[in-house]
Parts: sequence; C-alpha cells; structure tokens
Amino acid sequence: MKLRMKQVSIKEIQKHLCSLEMKYGMTSAEFGQKYPRGEMRDSEKVMMWIRDYDSHNTLPLEGAKKTSITNISGPKT
Repeated sequence: MKLRMKQVSIKEIQKHLCSLEMKYGMTSAEFGQKYPRGEMRDSEKVMMWIRDYDSHNTLPLEGAKKTSITNISGPKT
C-alpha cells in the first residue's frame, strides 16, 4: 500500500473540520475528548477527523490568530 502525501493549508484543515462538525453535530473539541475514550467508531471519516484535529492543534497557523474552528464558517444551526 502506497501512502500519498498532500500539503494542505490551515484554512483547508479548518474547512474540513467545520464540515465534519456540521455533519456529526459536535465541535472538534468535543470530538477530541470523545475519541481517546473510545466513544467514536473507527471509520475513515473519524480517522481523518482526528488527523486534522491533531494537525490543527499542533501546526503553526501561518501568522493567523487561532479561533474556534466552528466560528470560521459561521455558527452551527
């Protein structure tokens, strides 16, 4: 199995996190607490979410001010 590497921007990661938050009805912070406790099923989407959540929390934000991920695309409804 070959691994594919793709360079993405912080904005792309934030956009992806926002779409997952809306789909699953929880913030990435809530997800980040549930995942290590085994409260989330291991699916491809969940694996991508934890990868992007960890990346968002550990990578420099290219000079941008760190804000709540949910607020980037607007409030959840």
